[in-house]
Amino acid sequence: MPEQLGLNSAFTTVAVQTDTYTKAVAATGTLTFTGNALNNETVTIDGKVYTFKTALSDVDGQVLIGATAADSIRNLVAAILRGDGQGMFYATSMKQHSTVLAAKTSDTTMVVTAVTPGSGGNSIATTETLTNASWGGGTLAGGITAARFVQFGFRAVAIILRNAGTETIFYSFDGGVTDHGLVLTASERRIEPDQYSSQIHLRRVAGGGATNNVDVMAWG
Repeated sequence: MPEQLGLNSAFTTVAVQTDTYTKAVAATGTLTFTGNALNNETVTIDGKVYTFKTALSDVDGQVLIGATAADSIRNLVAAILRGDGQGMFYATSMKQHSTVLAAKTSDTTMVVTAVTPGSGGNSIATTETLTNASWGGGTLAGGITAARFVQFGFRAVAIILRNAGTETIFYSFDGGVTDHGLVLTASERRIEPDQYSSQIHLRRVAGGGATNNVDVMAWG
């Protein structure tokens, strides 16, 4: 709900703070097969290598080649998730992938999704040595960092991006955005009216809850 803040007892105007939120979106990537995997061909996701084999050894990363491409995709998905088929579809000693999830979306495609939503997932690298398959891109794509657009009346005060628990402040100057690279936690941030004017301030809060002299942004 919007929060009403009186500018000053000497003023009759009231500033209404409006927060608009953008949800975080996880980055994804698609591996598309035109035929089956071949022995010793690999798929690499964020540094973890999966090696297709005609016969499994108990080595982390080994995935059994299925009778069809659809079967091989099923086995690769199971290996990434460390799901059903341990010791049959993939090596018993396989470790679950730590940064992506995977799903078989058709008999010819597998989609991987970053575990952590946000633009950081767009840097997860995806490569392969497959004769009959390829990734849609060299990294995952489409990840969007959660954002909070803070506004008083018609004046934008800040755009706050949140990724993996860390908030970064971007300041908007009459519609333009300047990246000052300032990182504030929720307890360090305070948006408040100026007691002597009609300005709005975004302040950094020091220990104990008092605002220090870092007056990040003000609007007249």
